[in-house]
Amino acid sequence: MNARDEIVDAMEGRRAELPPPAVFTSTATVSQMDSSGCSWPEANFDPQKLVGLSLEMNRRFGFGSVRLPFSISVEAKVHGCEVAEGKKDTPPMVLSSPYAGKGALSDVPDLMPVDEFLSSGWVASVLQAAELMNKHEEVFKTVSIDGPFSVAEFLAGAENMIMGLLMEPALVDKWISAMVPYQEAYASRVTELCDNVMVIEEADTSILPPEYFDQVIGSKLPGVILKAMKSSFCSLHSCGDTIAVVDELSNLGEDLISCEASESPRAYTERIHRKCKVLGSVNPIRVLMQGTPLDVLEAAAHSVEAGFDLIGPECGVSPLTSDENLMMLSHYRERLR
Repeated sequence: MNARDEIVDAMEGRRAELPPPAVFTSTATVSQMDSSGCSWPEANFDPQKLVGLSLEMNRRFGFGSVRLPFSISVEAKVHGCEVAEGKKDTPPMVLSSPYAGKGALSDVPDLMPVDEFLSSGWVASVLQAAELMNKHEEVFKTVSIDGPFSVAEFLAGAENMIMGLLMEPALVDKWISAMVPYQEAYASRVTELCDNVMVIEEADTSILPPEYFDQVIGSKLPGVILKAMKSSFCSLHSCGDTIAVVDELSNLGEDLISCEASESPRAYTERIHRKCKVLGSVNPIRVLMQGTPLDVLEAAAHSVEAGFDLIGPECGVSPLTSDENLMMLSHYRERLR
C-alpha cells in the first residue's frame, strides 16, 4: 500500500492507529519553487508550472497528497475582479471588483454564460493543469474551488455582503444564488480530474454571524458538494473560528471537513462526531512556519489523540515554511512508532 492508498483508506473510513499525513490546503513554499524551477507568480497561472510545483510535496517530502491551485482568487479574476499577481513569497490577491458598490450592495450584473466561465482565463488554466496532474496516478490529487458565498464576497464586496444581511437580505441571497450555477459547473468538471474536490467557503463566525449560516451557506453549498462528489471525494474547508457552526458545517454531505481547530481540537472532533472525516490540526503559522520539527511532531501527536482522520495543516502552508518542518510532518509516524 502506498501513501495515496492510505489517504483513500482514511477517506473511506478505515482509520489507522496513526493516520496518514496529508495536505489539502495550499502547499507551495519558496524552497519548493527553487527545487522545482516553478516559481510564483508564473506557477500560479501556467498549467505546466502549476503541476510541477504541486508535485514537489510528493517528490521532495513523500506526501501522498498534492493540491492545486495555490490561490482562492481564480473565479473572481475570471469574473472581472482586479487581482494582484503576487510575488515569489506572496499569493495572488483580489484588489477590487467592478461590481462592488461604494458602501452599499449593488444589484447582480449580467455575468458571462457558465460555458464561457469554464473556458476562460485562469479557470481554464486550472482545468488544464488538473488534466495534466490527473495522469499522476501515484498521488492523491486535490483541486480546490471556492464556495458560492466566497465568490459573491469577492464580486460584491465582503463588507457590502455582511451589511446587506441586515439591510437587504434578499439581495444577498440573489448574489449568492447567482454564483451557484458557476460553482456547480466548475465542481462537475473538476471532479472528473482529481481524487478530491476541496470547496473553500467563508464560515468564520467572526465575519458571518452563526444565525445567518443556513441562509448563506447551508441552503446554497450542498448542491456544489453533490456535484463535486460525482466522481471524487469532496472536502470542505473554512478558515477562522467555526466552532459555533461546526455541527452544521460538517453535515452538508461532504466526505471530510478541514477547519482551524488547533486551539481546541477535541472540541471540534467531538462536535463533528463522525458525521464526516476530519483533517487537522497543525497550526500552519505558529507551528509549521515558526516552530521546530519537534513542535510539528508534538502537534501531529496531539491531532492523533484528538481523533483526526488525516493529519495535516489546518489552513494553507506559508510560502516561508521550512523543508525540515514539512519533512517531519510527512514522516511523523516514524517518530511516534
